[in-house]
Amino acid sequence: MKRLFILIYLFSTTVFADLSYFNTYEENKTEFLKLAGEHILPAWPLKIDPKLTTDLALYQNNSKRLIVFSSGLHGIEGYVGSSIQRHLMQNIKIKSADILMVHSMNPWGMKHKRRVNESNIDLNRNFSINQKIFENKNPDYLKINQFLNPSEKLNIGVMHNLGFLFQSVKLILTYGMESLRKSILIGQYTEKNGLYFGGNQPTELQTHINDLIKTTFLKYQSIIWIDLHTGYGQKNKLHILSNDSKTESGQRISKLFKNQSIDFGDQKNFYKSTGDLCDYLNSKTSTDHQITAVVFEYGTMDSQNTLGSIESLRRMVIENQGFQNGYINKKSEQESKIKFADMFFPRDQDWQTSILKQTHEFIGPLLGL
Repeated sequence: MKRLFILIYLFSTTVFADLSYFNTYEENKTEFLKLAGEHILPAWPLKIDPKLTTDLALYQNNSKRLIVFSSGLHGIEGYVGSSIQRHLMQNIKIKSADILMVHSMNPWGMKHKRRVNESNIDLNRNFSINQKIFENKNPDYLKINQFLNPSEKLNIGVMHNLGFLFQSVKLILTYGMESLRKSILIGQYTEKNGLYFGGNQPTELQTHINDLIKTTFLKYQSIIWIDLHTGYGQKNKLHILSNDSKTESGQRISKLFKNQSIDFGDQKNFYKSTGDLCDYLNSKTSTDHQITAVVFEYGTMDSQNTLGSIESLRRMVIENQGFQNGYINKKSEQESKIKFADMFFPRDQDWQTSILKQTHEFIGPLLGL
């Protein structure tokens, strides 16, 4: 009863209202900065276009604990992430910790509604304290490279869906569903125009995050970093994701979210990705500053099951194919972009209400409730 009372007190007003979606990166940025007001920290501009920035807002309560909410590591996923951040900025009342909002970590990808950055790099496959990651080979990925990254212009004809489904089933029968999923999603470092390309060197984002750790993080004994994503998993469900269950950070995550199910990459039917931001952050833990980073993933397409997984992959493939090679006609371009956007920021009101409700339930443990 005490827990319920505190939750009601902290999250009253418009807790389960709809998310406020904006259709462009610029609109989301403007609204974020307006809400942040005096809490704004210096932005991280992109070298290729200084108008594209990662923006930060720090809410201080003289605490030794810091809770970070970051959005847009996968650019197009930043639309939901930004909405969640702005909702929390307007409604949450936390006094037991300082709060840092890191808005749009991949502003180019968000502006252009792509997951990747301007160099086709999946930023969540790019982080590492060891440069050898960029020498990694993924032979299983290369076996199906032509399927994942077709070289011709995109043509979504009448039989496209069935053709993709047929090819997918053949690959599943050949390699097995779990082996196939892992070979694709763990990341690759050779096909620069392909899906899940991790790059050949760290991006400027890693430098900014290193500077954040060396400056802002110094006053805090405990830092909890929640990276907001959309796409993977059961529709209308918030999934907590982490690579390793047996590490110290994995054990802290289990304790922190002890009343929630956690999808660890080292467990059956899941996958461990290379170059993962949260793994990188967790590796920066020291005796004076404990960092615990985790992903909140809002499921949109039931991609945990076979048909949902195939359709999710199809949308990834056609979006990248069209971007890299062009389109046979306007219809193919429009359909691929609509399907891609719908996978990462659904307009479904029930979906919005459900994920907001779960967000508030899941962050309760961060407040010690």
